[in-house]
Amino acid sequence: FLQKQAPVALSAQGSGNMDLAEASMWAEEVKEAMLFSWKNYRQKAWGHDEIMPISGVAKDWAGMSLSMLDALSTLHLMGLHDEAHEVAEWLE
Repeated sequence: FLQKQAPVALSAQGSGNMDLAEASMWAEEVKEAMLFSWKNYRQKAWGHDEIMPISGVAKDWAGMSLSMLDALSTLHLMGLHDEAHEVAEWLE
């Protein structure tokens, strides 16, 4: 999925700091990965605790929509407000 090499926190030649453009590129990669995962959960396991990564089958072990609870703040912080709002409405 990710075609670029991940940034190194520290390198032998310096602090490993990246510029804003590179940081923005990596932030977009992470956001795309989250959306990919979220869309699959939404399609195959909505309301269940989790989605099994290989089979894509929904699984419940607590019966509390744990993936939705866990993802709510992440979706909001990533600026995916429509998705976060949908989760919040469902959980109410």
